[in-house]
Order: sequence, then C-alpha cells, then structure tokens
Amino acid sequence: MARDARLPVGRLLGLLDEPESLGAAAEGPALPLTAREDILAAAGIP
Repeated sequence: MARDARLPVGRLLGLLDEPESLGAAAEGPALPLTAREDILAAAGIP
C-alpha cells in the first residue's frame, strides 16, 4: 500500500512513523523531495 502512487502525501508521511511500513513508505513515488532528504540525512548519507 505505501508504494502506491495514488496514496495521498499526508498519509504517506504518516506511514513513515510506523515501523512496519517505514521502508515501503520511504520508496513511495509521491514522497516529497524534502522528506527524502530528511531520511537520507537521518541515515548519515549526505
């Protein structure tokens, strides 16, 4: 579900807070660039 491009951005961002859906949500095509940058920064990837 989290990888579905039709998922509203707000719900997708909410799924980032749920451990069981974090990975799939991080791959969501609708994930905003700023959220992707935050994920990379938290992982220590410049």
